[in-house]
Amino acid sequence: MPRRPSGRVTVRQVADASGYAVGTVSRALSGHPAVAPATRDAIRAVAARLGADVPPPPSPDGPVLVRCPYVLDDYFGRVVTAVAEALTAAGRRVVLDTGESARDRGPTETLADDGYAGAVLVLPPEPVRALEDLRARRVPFVVVDPRDALPADVPSVSAAHLTSSRDLTQHLLDLGHRRIGVVSGPPDWLASRARLAGHASALADVGLLPDPSLRRSIHATADEGFRAAGELLDEPGPGGPPTAIVAFNDKAASGVLRAAAERGLRVPDDLSVTGFDDLDLARSTVPPLTTVHQPLEEMGRMAVSLLLRLVAHQPVDALHVSLATQLVVRGSTGTAPGVTPDTSAPVRPGRASADRDAVVARLRAAGCVFAEDEADLLLDAAGAPGALDALVARRVAGEPLEHLLGWVAFGGLRVAVGPGVFVPRVRTQVMADEATRLALDAGPEPTVVELCCGAAAVAAVVRRRLADAGRSVRTHVADVDPVAVTWARRNVGPDARATVGDLYDALDPSVRGRVDVLAVNAPYVPSGEIAHMPPEARDHEPVVALDGGSDGLDVQRRVIAEAPVWLGPGGSVLVESSVAQAPATAALMEEAGLGVRVVHDDDVDGTVVVGTRR
Repeated sequence: MPRRPSGRVTVRQVADASGYAVGTVSRALSGHPAVAPATRDAIRAVAARLGADVPPPPSPDGPVLVRCPYVLDDYFGRVVTAVAEALTAAGRRVVLDTGESARDRGPTETLADDGYAGAVLVLPPEPVRALEDLRARRVPFVVVDPRDALPADVPSVSAAHLTSSRDLTQHLLDLGHRRIGVVSGPPDWLASRARLAGHASALADVGLLPDPSLRRSIHATADEGFRAAGELLDEPGPGGPPTAIVAFNDKAASGVLRAAAERGLRVPDDLSVTGFDDLDLARSTVPPLTTVHQPLEEMGRMAVSLLLRLVAHQPVDALHVSLATQLVVRGSTGTAPGVTPDTSAPVRPGRASADRDAVVARLRAAGCVFAEDEADLLLDAAGAPGALDALVARRVAGEPLEHLLGWVAFGGLRVAVGPGVFVPRVRTQVMADEATRLALDAGPEPTVVELCCGAAAVAAVVRRRLADAGRSVRTHVADVDPVAVTWARRNVGPDARATVGDLYDALDPSVRGRVDVLAVNAPYVPSGEIAHMPPEARDHEPVVALDGGSDGLDVQRRVIAEAPVWLGPGGSVLVESSVAQAPATAALMEEAGLGVRVVHDDDVDGTVVVGTRR
């Protein structure tokens, strides 16, 4: 909890006046059980005498408030039921404050009564400042499905909105859809912004940009979904009506289905429709809805777990928990009109099959595993037969394919790369996803820094995704290699600051103590292993981007040791690692006083160690 009374008197002033240590004062003001009652009362009396607004300490044995100011339908009801059952199983008394009438009093007023141990707040409609006021009263609470981006030290549990939205749009793209309408939630909702960012990311993977004429924002009801879908279908933009519509939730999707039926459109033959949440409704529509399953019950149980640890004054490192979702494919989505289901790829005009066959044969003989895919890319990149021959010869000689193309697909973008710069790997997308999530949670204009940036792929992805979500970001990228910084400038644009220098020496001093997200893909290959790397990396990428010293951790040690000085309150440093090295990287972060967690994705074999300033 914050170390400051809700008045203007500081903890340091109370410590000086009472003669107790700052840590003891902080624990006394927060009601920590380790402080003797007499000491606690004495410190609180001094704080009150100095003019601080000292609320009564929470009662660790008191009931827990569960506040959900909405009708307990099949969405909110599942969350609240899970919360209540988990609290009851833990021996806690539960006070329910539900229904729209609960909005008459905010959480601060409700919890002003003495005796509550803490609270679980489900989608609180109040502005963030109301939650900050509640936090200042030192009552432990956890937010389920936050509506707005919360401060770093306000615990929350939600679904992985960005990732799930990207998967949903990718499903439609795989079915051949290219004009995809979006019936989004309110534009100021955190979930709306994150899902739009995920949608844009999937479109970018196939070279498309979001079309504003295909998007509507609504309050997520069936009637609003019906109205928005009617506008998309009756008032198409320049490219024509959508062949698929992504709805914010299952209720809105049911309205989309009704709008399609009234216009004589067959689902999914003429129009594919998707929802979100996977409520009972999704299995009852005709046809049943393709949707995203949110782990609503698990969100409630996780919130209770976090709250009980806060009540017991146990350390909680992962304050913002994002739970995985699952794409559930049912009958409401199908192949886009005019697309043959068994067509594996569109035919590219001007490509001679004999040329392609010859290129594939040369690449396969050189040991290229994905010879067919590489041949298509090289054929597209070449403007003339002579240019094609030169590109294939360079590829056969071992040059990275990405250097020949001038770009690499990464995180939904084409990141510019070329000779002399490290090529971002697929596994680093784990860092880009995590950095995006943290940046979205960090406030209206977060400060994002990428050290050892290379082509600045992570920073470029974060900037694009936040821009797609209507958010701005202050970006600083730096690398010791001038060639890398040249490429980085191309990728992050003129509004970002790209500098040459050794780690933190390259940063503007103004960001010291203000960084929200510090992404570092430091070299972590042990020196003795570089000779065994593939030749396209060993011979064509700068060794400074690969060599991590005798154990691979030399640069990581320097980054992590100084990270707490540069991070702002609640800021996080992300360091890419390997499965084998992650425990050592985590230990370095713990030694630096950071809260640590490890993020791993088996699909891309990506591992990122995250350290958060407490």
